[in-house]
Amino acid sequence: MKILVIPRAGSRIEREGGGVLNIWKCAKALVDRGHKIIVAAPGDPTDWTMNGLFAYEGVSYTNKDFVRFEEILKEWAPDTIHSVSGIHSRFLESSNRLKIPFVMECHLQGFKSLKLTDRLLSGQLRGLRRGRMIAKAARTATFVLTPSDYARKELINKFGTTDKQTLTVRNGLDHELFYPDLGQKEKGLMLAVGRQVPEKGIGRALEVFEKLSVQGLARKLVVVGEGPERDSLLSLAQSLAIVEKVEFIDCVTQSELAELYRKSEVLLNTSNSENYSNALVEAMACGCLVAGFDVGGNGEIIQNFELGVLVKPFEVEEMAEGLALKLSERSTLREIFEKNSQFSMSRHQWNSRAERLEEIFDSARRMF
Repeated sequence: MKILVIPRAGSRIEREGGGVLNIWKCAKALVDRGHKIIVAAPGDPTDWTMNGLFAYEGVSYTNKDFVRFEEILKEWAPDTIHSVSGIHSRFLESSNRLKIPFVMECHLQGFKSLKLTDRLLSGQLRGLRRGRMIAKAARTATFVLTPSDYARKELINKFGTTDKQTLTVRNGLDHELFYPDLGQKEKGLMLAVGRQVPEKGIGRALEVFEKLSVQGLARKLVVVGEGPERDSLLSLAQSLAIVEKVEFIDCVTQSELAELYRKSEVLLNTSNSENYSNALVEAMACGCLVAGFDVGGNGEIIQNFELGVLVKPFEVEEMAEGLALKLSERSTLREIFEKNSQFSMSRHQWNSRAERLEEIFDSARRMF
């Protein structure tokens, strides 16, 4: 099968890691299964091969001007189009005219449920228009794929996609990068990963850490990410008298992030909302005890209270209490680390995702 993949701009791939990188990594599994991948992206194709994700046989590139949609489709004649991120509505229109299936990844980022007045006041009208465009594209696509059951329900109930059209397909996990080494664990080391913006709730992670630090159960918190809230977070750390125990790191590579996961005992996820948290999946694979609020798809990852802490949204005290119970029982921590790693690594595999995509692409082709 010949699959035309439409990504985000290549300049973002190196920085993004996480969800976009996960989708890219699946391409190799598809090529290994005998399929051909065509990457349609503006810019210099060498930008893609340099990051190692598409530097192998079975992948072709086209960087023609994206205004010439139908020309690209006619030249490459793909069996299906896989839009891994973004709208690409003109590609969608062209694919419908040429009767080529269009399978679209949708992670809800464009569907922030803010009122129009809120968006106007916060200068986010462009985001509102983009959300409407994505919703329209999703309703028109052959299939819409999303990594969580939570997002699937949101797309169906709020944005009008159909039950048969909207499918949950979990991301894979790079097992060569995210794996456990329990000998590296540092007692009392905790980690929070995310942009320092209000919706990520990093301040609540500081509050949870402070409560555990007072009890002697937490020694250091590493906060990975950058954003406009850094100064206010530093002020909060000072007011909580933990500023000397908190380290802020702006950016790390995926390899460096994996090392931090392996060293940490606990990952704190204190976001206001989540689709399907890559940080939770990766941390569990590296043998972390994880804690999060019961928002979005978090409950699909933290399924067993014996292995993690899942509490009502924004209940900092409850999260701290749940973690204190587990961290106080040092004799059972190693078993938690091992079981979390086994669960995450067995559930998130590239071959499984590639096999599922094969089935979906075949179904899409039979519809045309």
